[in-house]
Amino acid sequence: MDKWYFRDSLRRKEREFNESGYKTVTQEALWNYCVDYLWPRQKATTRRQQKRVLALITPHAFFDYQQLKAQTKQTTLADMGDLSDLF
Repeated sequence: MDKWYFRDSLRRKEREFNESGYKTVTQEALWNYCVDYLWPRQKATTRRQQKRVLALITPHAFFDYQQLKAQTKQTTLADMGDLSDLF
C-alpha cells in the first residue's frame, strides 16, 4: 500500500490527536491501525474511501483497538523487561 499517498491525512490526524492531549499517538500507529484493522473492517477498498475513513478516526475507536491488540498479544514476562518498580 502506498503510505506516501496518505502522508498528509496521517499528519493531520496525528496533529488532531496531539491537540486533544494524546501526545503519544504517531503517524505509524495510525497507519498500522488503518491497514491492519480499520480499512479491512470498513471494506474501504479505494484510496478515496480510505482517506475518508482515516479522517473519521476517533480517539475512542483508536484506543479500543490498541487495548484489544495489547490484550491479544502473546507476551512473556521476559518480554516485559524490568518489573522491579512495581514491587
